[in-house]
Amino acid sequence: MQISAGKQGRALPDGFARYAMRRANAATSLTGITPHRLRGTCATLMSEEGTPIQTIQAIMRHKDPKTTMGYLEVNMDVASRAQDRIEDKIYGGRKMGDARQSGPSGA
Repeated sequence: MQISAGKQGRALPDGFARYAMRRANAATSLTGITPHRLRGTCATLMSEEGTPIQTIQAIMRHKDPKTTMGYLEVNMDVASRAQDRIEDKIYGGRKMGDARQSGPSGA
């Protein structure tokens, strides 16, 4: 994987971040921090902030959006909040159980 670009616009060489990753792992007492993991985290954070998958795909330089989707981690808290926002729009802030009894329009 090449990361672009260095000071003069050239691609940085493979492995340029290896030393920094080793230091980060040691400093945090974690293991497994890699440029690839950080790339996936970046994609996930962009997605959670509402960045369209096509934009993330372009940033990551993937040809297929399925490749990009493979990088995204499922965050059930984000999914639950999205579901709550949809429910609020449909049922106008009423609880779903209450709304089912009276219907979406309150009739």
